[in-house]
Amino acid sequence: MCYHRGISTTGREHYRAWPLYLDMNDWFMEEGTEMGVYGGFFSSFTVNLACRGDNTKQVCVKHVMPAGDSFMVPFSHEKCNQAGDDMTMRLPRHIYANAMDASADFVSKGFYYFVLHPELVGQPNSSILKGNQDAATQKFNRVVKNVLRANVDPQNVPLCESKHGVPIKQVTMHSWRKCAHTKLNCGSTAGPTSAAACLREGKSLGTTRDPYIAQEMASDRLTGRILAGLPINLPEFAASFPDFVPIDVLQSVEEGGVPADVYAAKKVEVDALVREVLDSIFGPDNMAVYPSIHPFLRIGLASHLHHFDEINRMIPANGVLRRTPLFTNA
Repeated sequence: MCYHRGISTTGREHYRAWPLYLDMNDWFMEEGTEMGVYGGFFSSFTVNLACRGDNTKQVCVKHVMPAGDSFMVPFSHEKCNQAGDDMTMRLPRHIYANAMDASADFVSKGFYYFVLHPELVGQPNSSILKGNQDAATQKFNRVVKNVLRANVDPQNVPLCESKHGVPIKQVTMHSWRKCAHTKLNCGSTAGPTSAAACLREGKSLGTTRDPYIAQEMASDRLTGRILAGLPINLPEFAASFPDFVPIDVLQSVEEGGVPADVYAAKKVEVDALVREVLDSIFGPDNMAVYPSIHPFLRIGLASHLHHFDEINRMIPANGVLRRTPLFTNA
């Protein structure tokens, strides 16, 4: 377990442990409310970006773009609005799905947030977090305190204290950034270079910054996999996201492969079926506005199905997600 303890200039301590981060993501889902889904999305997005909450709330829908086996968000190192058109001063931060751990999987949490707000799919220039942007972090802090107080042990002591040793008052918005920075700098010899970690964390490299930017851009993919919670010392660290494959892979291997034309024909069928399902969830009009978001929604749906048993256990019977087409159209 990696713990990070930071003392601010005001004397307030910020604790954040990766196990507590995972537990809180589960508690957000178990809330079963729109605020719970909001909390899970804000939490995982902030950690994966390794940024301040004020930066998270300024990311627009159009900034989440497919990039091979990941998604990238052009991201400024400055405390300024992310909605501008000047991309020259931004480095992409790569975000990965986690097929091994539903608690750490950002893609499924983002997908659930879009399911509750299908109109966002057709609003690429909108902030990805709905509502008053000035109050976004306060909204997140409220749901954080709610879930921390709601999850207690048999002695009615909050689990964050009895299980993780972290008092409620010391879990703040700043804790999520601390959590990400601790995860990146956990001491493993397989971890990223200090320059790569600083670039991901938005920390200044001083006069050496420009040369390192050119040399360490590829390392952002390594830091992205670490922040996704993929196990760095296991082969699964290189695992890709869940997806809809048009063939039975094991059967194909046993039979010596599938002809290219047969594969292509089956892929067209599967892609059409996936698009039909996404249209039923988000509406064909919304889906037609911004096709660049389709890969994220497709992988989000695949991640939902991949983690379904665990997610289905977390969401209460009266949970808000159960009243969406994602569940009612099944």
